[in-house]
Amino acid sequence: MSHCTSDCRAAIVAAVNHSDQRKTTRKELASRANDGIEVVLLWNSCSSELTVEVRDAGSGDEFTLTVDPSHALDAFHHPFAYAARRGVPYAAAA
Repeated sequence: MSHCTSDCRAAIVAAVNHSDQRKTTRKELASRANDGIEVVLLWNSCSSELTVEVRDAGSGDEFTLTVDPSHALDAFHHPFAYAARRGVPYAAAA
């Protein structure tokens, strides 16, 4: 189990009070965009949590997946398959 430093705790408190400060503990590891779909792999330096965020600029649909480090790149490259496998709702492209 990892422990958050006092700096990280301060960042978490700031994030609760100011939602736009929440991104200060997140680092973008990879991103890609194609046909209006943006996929971003993020790492939270306090929690060591990896997430894949997907946004469809055309429809405004979006979803976030928390991923195991051993599957992070696979989830980054195939987020819709991971979302379907986990039952994460997202709107299908028209």
